[in-house]
Amino acid sequence: VTSFDLQGNQLVALGGEKTNIWTLDGALNYPVGRFPVRMAVVKLTGTTTTTGHEKLLIWSPLPVSTEIVRQIEALGTVAYIVAPNSLHWLGVMPFAKACCNTADIQICVAPGLARKQEALDAGLKWNYVLNSEEDCPAEWKDEIHVKYVPGIPSLEEVILYHTSSQTLLVGDMAFHFQANDPKANGTGIVPWYLKCCDGYRPCCLTRTFGWIITDFDACHKAMEEILEQFDFDCIVLSHGAAVWTDAKMKLREGTVSLLKEWRDGSKQGGGYASKTTTLLVTAVAVSVGLAIYSGLGSALLQPRPGKSNSK
Repeated sequence: VTSFDLQGNQLVALGGEKTNIWTLDGALNYPVGRFPVRMAVVKLTGTTTTTGHEKLLIWSPLPVSTEIVRQIEALGTVAYIVAPNSLHWLGVMPFAKACCNTADIQICVAPGLARKQEALDAGLKWNYVLNSEEDCPAEWKDEIHVKYVPGIPSLEEVILYHTSSQTLLVGDMAFHFQANDPKANGTGIVPWYLKCCDGYRPCCLTRTFGWIITDFDACHKAMEEILEQFDFDCIVLSHGAAVWTDAKMKLREGTVSLLKEWRDGSKQGGGYASKTTTLLVTAVAVSVGLAIYSGLGSALLQPRPGKSNSK
């Protein structure tokens, strides 16, 4: 990744302010093109600070300006920052330091980050490791639920569910790219990569993930449980457009269906698959995908026994 920019984007209320979720879009700039990214702000309506301000949860923070941070603080007091997987963490500490109440902010991380050497060396601190619902802050109860998705050692994602808005927050376990929309789709070689790796399949992983998943059964089971346990109408994703209609069906026919295909041992394309006709094209597409993927967090998990940055 060479740089990051907001492309002129501003904080946007998801479906109107009544949902208590706001999103902010930006782009990672690679030598081969731009890759879209998104963060979210969630107002926790059941909790307030001692001064009476409603608390905010920041999900997958981007490197934002002081102006954006102040806009967010006008909505309430930043109480929690969530790093949802082992790649989406680089903005956590800078965002916390940019807030007026840095010392009071609680950092919540996905399980893999607690043992990722690069994150430890960079000074990532945390208060909670989100292995399960029992490991979440007590005041999230009934408002924010979490589901850990195992089977991908280099990702170890935790998916969040916001009950009042019936919204799922998904980092890298699904993408929803739109063909012919450069802002939501990426630029340069990125659209070509998406076409080669089935990247326009709605609400789905790209086929690059077939190279990094180590336990298809566990991964598929966790995603199936999300469909069963959470009654969601909308999905906010880190990459690609938000899903506003038929969200549960699209996730089932996207990521969950692809994981089932892999689990059952089939590596052939599904109904939305674009055909890669040569080994060379396939190899190049996978290489580009892995470069984009690794660039989001720079390095895969590197366990480092005996050291913890827990606050």
